[in-house]
Amino acid sequence: MKAKSNIIFVLLVLLIVFVGPSCYGQNPPAPKASSDATLIRQVGKTGAFYFKKADVVKGNAFFYALGSVDDVYNEKDVITMTFSFQIPGSSLTKPEKVSVSITTKSRVAKYSTNHKLQLFADGKRIVNAETEITYPRREGTTYATEIFDFKSIKFEQLEKLAKAKKISVKFGETNITLGAEQQKGITDFYELFKN
Repeated sequence: MKAKSNIIFVLLVLLIVFVGPSCYGQNPPAPKASSDATLIRQVGKTGAFYFKKADVVKGNAFFYALGSVDDVYNEKDVITMTFSFQIPGSSLTKPEKVSVSITTKSRVAKYSTNHKLQLFADGKRIVNAETEITYPRREGTTYATEIFDFKSIKFEQLEKLAKAKKISVKFGETNITLGAEQQKGITDFYELFKN
């Protein structure tokens, strides 16, 4: 009987050590960069990489549109944006479309009913998109995570945003004017495709 209790105790400890962190919303370690990825071009913090095994070129620009990494630890509202592309083959060419995704973190799931994305360049609406929630809420925590993937936007829309003096974002009922660093993320992403 005592041996059975000891086995149950050891199993519980292992369960807490290996499964416990994921229950509290901690992310697993970041995956290592693919060994077959070759940097083709870099502008600022954005880069285009060729993945030999998949025979594609990929790249993205990631930035905090609202808040910062410190706000995540303090469970304050955060909105991140990612612009990305994937092109078949080994050459970096201008894509017809780029993808936009948004991740939000807040004390409550704010955007489950209203997740319309609007992007403005110098006051003119360039993007007006609906989306579906791909990860509505992380259970077991009061800090909600929502991930939204939008339909791809045309390269011409990206170009208008990159050339704007002022970029504004309306996501649901949240209005954001991007700062210089965030705008540079979009501009650098666009500059990847300039000859």
